[in-house]
Amino acid sequence: VMIRRHVPGQAEPVTIVASLRQAIDGKDNVLLAPGDTVMVRQTPATVVVDAVRTFFHVGIGSTFTPF
Repeated sequence: VMIRRHVPGQAEPVTIVASLRQAIDGKDNVLLAPGDTVMVRQTPATVVVDAVRTFFHVGIGSTFTPF
């Protein structure tokens, strides 16, 4: 995860690199500030998880059709 933060007095934003896994585990917790931009890059694992979620969402939605 990358966090882009505008710091007063600096022309260019600062980029903070953090681990989402470590943040979830409580090891690395970056506090966000107003105006921060959080960027999460897509990996092969997240593509598979998104595909599975989409598949099951469509499958569940079609099996509970009332009419």
